[in-house]
Amino acid sequence: MYSSPINTITGNKVGIGTNTPQGSLHLVDYSGVTQAGMTYVPLLRFQSTNPSAVPVTTNYWDFRMDNIAKLTFWHHTSQNTTPIESFQLGSDYVKVFKRFKVGAGAEFGTALTPSNSQGYALSLGMNEISSGAWQGKGVVMFGNEDGEFQIVRNKTTATINGVTALNKNSLFKVGSTGLVLFKDQSTTRTDITFTDTWGLTGEQRTFVIRANSNYGNAPNTLEFFNMQNNGQAHFSMPVRIGGPASDVTVTNSNYDLYVEGGIRATTVKVDAYSTWPDYVFETNYDLMSLKLTEKYILANKHLPGVPSAKEVQEDGIELAEMNAILLQKIEELTLHLIELQKQVNFLQDEK
Repeated sequence: MYSSPINTITGNKVGIGTNTPQGSLHLVDYSGVTQAGMTYVPLLRFQSTNPSAVPVTTNYWDFRMDNIAKLTFWHHTSQNTTPIESFQLGSDYVKVFKRFKVGAGAEFGTALTPSNSQGYALSLGMNEISSGAWQGKGVVMFGNEDGEFQIVRNKTTATINGVTALNKNSLFKVGSTGLVLFKDQSTTRTDITFTDTWGLTGEQRTFVIRANSNYGNAPNTLEFFNMQNNGQAHFSMPVRIGGPASDVTVTNSNYDLYVEGGIRATTVKVDAYSTWPDYVFETNYDLMSLKLTEKYILANKHLPGVPSAKEVQEDGIELAEMNAILLQKIEELTLHLIELQKQVNFLQDEK
């Protein structure tokens, strides 16, 4: 230690390792001996001894200059053990080697992720009590070098222990497979909710996509609905299921729903059809004679009033309209059969 030439320290600067201190306290590091595989000389040491421990344990907290420009804070329990890095001050950063804590319920640091890989965790309200085990009410956000991001929630004070439990309590995950939502274990559904403000009055509307695992007689149901409109969903028309994205004829059509590959159902119901052909049985109906019908078939290769094969191939058919046409032909055929039966009966009576 250097001060003025006399034994009493005078002035306002003290130097340790230098006789020309540049500050109120000026410490100069120097090369030391190798301990536990490293050159270790503390620049500033804090030491405490616990006299009640058996054997006696001495704790050291050391500030040390590393690689000239880095000031590292180390901890170890004796001079012969390997020191543990706690945090480091660099020229343009502060580095925490294990975990950064704020208060009793927030921390950030390295952790075992729900994908069973080493990564990082930012917790709000939860504390890691051992590797992969978390306790406390709150959420933990996990990330790793593979780009996965996952949020785990704990709604109770019970411990979430291990990757299986972490995934069971997850809210969602973003990774190579996209966005994965996890069902809340206390409910039977998973919701994706979209909320926005619209209109001049600033009204708020909410749309929900819901996966419901227990929906009456229809388990594993996916629902789309508008919570402000009695559960009715609204889509930008037309809605297309399947088919090539380049098929502009679908979006340019006059129909609201297009399904590629067919529809299979146990029941299909069509609302009231305005021109259902009961008119065939009216007394003033002009029933085409069989002779004229034959003439039309020979000329056109299909029944009168029925679309041709070419028309069906180009335009398809309307189910309700086609059923009405077929019923009309059956009713016309029935009238012809009735007339033929009358003729047969007349000829039998003549005999």
